Amino acid sequence: EHGAIVLLHRCVDCPGEVAQLEDAVRAFPDDPSCLAPVRNRAMVVADPLLPEDLPFAAVAWGVTYSATCVDPAAIAQFHRDFYAKAPENFCDDGAGLGGTFIE
Repeated sequence: EHGAIVLLHRCVDCPGEVAQLEDAVRAFPDDPSCLAPVRNRAMVVADPLLPEDLPFAAVAWGVTYSATCVDPAAIAQFHRDFYAKAPENFCDDGAGLGGTFIE
């Protein structure tokens, strides 16, 4: 919502892949509409409902990307194509939902 990108994973013991997702978020450009310490509207969240054969996904307003492995180039392209494209496009600190805050 609000033009955000959420990177999802379904893996219990995969710290390397989760770190890759977090690094992908760190590589996203800063959003000037966000106030520090928020850099942009992106987060990494565990999702046990992802299919076993597609343990990684990215979601934005109205679109979904899913994959069998972390692909930083594809995630960066997804961000370029779909970040800040929601009907409500603004940065707000909102409510914490348990995702990983990436500084």
